Amino acid sequence: MIQQNYIITSETCAILPAREIDYQAIVIKEDTTLYVTQTPLEIMKASCLHYWSTYEGRRRAVIEKLPYKQKTPIPVSVTNKLCLFPTHAPTHMNNCWINRAQVNYWERTEKDNRTKHRQTEIVFYNWHRLALEISMHTLQQQMDRSFRVMVESGMVRLDD
Repeated sequence: MIQQNYIITSETCAILPAREIDYQAIVIKEDTTLYVTQTPLEIMKASCLHYWSTYEGRRRAVIEKLPYKQKTPIPVSVTNKLCLFPTHAPTHMNNCWINRAQVNYWERTEKDNRTKHRQTEIVFYNWHRLALEISMHTLQQQMDRSFRVMVESGMVRLDD
């Protein structure tokens, strides 16, 4: 089933681009997969507004406090502990948004025969697997950056 709109929740694992006539994004949730007519970036922007802020404001706040001007993790909702990070530049056609809190672990995969690129596979807590054309280093960096955003914004306390 295709949805017109989607708001990120704690059950959101990832938002993937889809270049289909009927939908622009694939949303992987804990228990289902949704097809949405909004683009991944439109979902991010609508979700920030839903949680009483703007995507641009959240991005500017992170850049002001931390040195993450590119591939900036976005604290969509501090109250709900929702922080997603991009795998590429937000406007890149292959960019995926990953909910850090849903990532269980990741591992390198063999080179993809089609593209000849190495992939990194994310395994979410629901055991859904997602292969991405990014390096292990990039994924580790994005995980670290988003964790720091979560700490600095008060989503996570280190003394817990």
